[in-house]
Amino acid sequence: MSNFNEYNIRQVGERIRLPGISVSISEKKKEDGTLVRWAQLSKFNPKTEKYENFSIFKDDLELLGLKIPDLLTLLQGGVGHA
Repeated sequence: MSNFNEYNIRQVGERIRLPGISVSISEKKKEDGTLVRWAQLSKFNPKTEKYENFSIFKDDLELLGLKIPDLLTLLQGGVGHA
């Protein structure tokens, strides 16, 4: 499976579509032949009529995952430790 684009980037697996946002995993083949992966979050901005993309790497996603329970508590109006 070598369907890399002209920037040596390809999507890995299926895109996850949520209401208002989609998440995909991308990987890039570096010059030394190694691969780097990241999650890309995409949201359509109707004001600009363009997609806005945000990338997050494994280490940051793992740290964010540790904070999810506190973030959910805060969003629900409770007191958290975030």
